[in-house]
Amino acid sequence: SEWEVDPWGTWKFRGRCTDKGKKFEADIVVTTDEDVPGVLLRAPTKDEGMQYFCRDSGFGNAVVSLWQLEWDDNARDYIRSPNKPPLIDKATSRQCTVEVG
Repeated sequence: SEWEVDPWGTWKFRGRCTDKGKKFEADIVVTTDEDVPGVLLRAPTKDEGMQYFCRDSGFGNAVVSLWQLEWDDNARDYIRSPNKPPLIDKATSRQCTVEVG
């Protein structure tokens, strides 16, 4: 799996399942509108007790795509099925919780 999280405003995740049954890969991208500052929260720290360093919001915008994977002998890895459309193609939700910290 891969992930990339900005200090605030964008979260990107990619993960795949190649264990049992159908093989698939998912991309999830979540953003917040520029006017969403988030709420500063206290969280426990190892050395300084409860400190304000987390930020949280329930106003994330999520985009999800899901692809079926198939084995590619040349790449010696699973790849997105080249002749099939995504199982889910950019499904969206405006009800996503986000957090950093």
